Amino acid sequence: MKRERCNAVGAIVKNIKGHYLVLYRLQQPQGLGCPAGHVEDNETRAQAIVRELFEETGLRAKRVVCVYRGILNSGRLRCKRGVSKHRWSIYRILTYSGKARRKERREHAFVKFMSPKKIREYADKNDLTPVWVEVFRQLKIINGRTNHA
Repeated sequence: MKRERCNAVGAIVKNIKGHYLVLYRLQQPQGLGCPAGHVEDNETRAQAIVRELFEETGLRAKRVVCVYRGILNSGRLRCKRGVSKHRWSIYRILTYSGKARRKERREHAFVKFMSPKKIREYADKNDLTPVWVEVFRQLKIINGRTNHA
């Protein structure tokens, strides 16, 4: 039986300069976003974000807090599991250790901290993944309208 929705998690990591950890996805959904992934059957959402953050960036989350929960639609795009709607849990990573780096070279062009202004430039060029446009708006990381509206 094909799933209609998956559980997904995403990480918001802000450094002391006020910049956010982002990565550029080379595969669908292509574009700028934050570390994210699916919740596996044997783990909690909090465990999933700790795992995903490490797998994608090398950072080890120490303390996390959920700042958003809801169903977000990826539009026409489908994830690797063939689903476009996900039950998202977005976590703010309060403390972490390690240095951010690109670990999945086939999946990401880069992993780095970026200013909200620079993230906004990606949004203005329609180069944010659709889910992260909505998350960045809801969490007031970028303000105003983008072409994804």
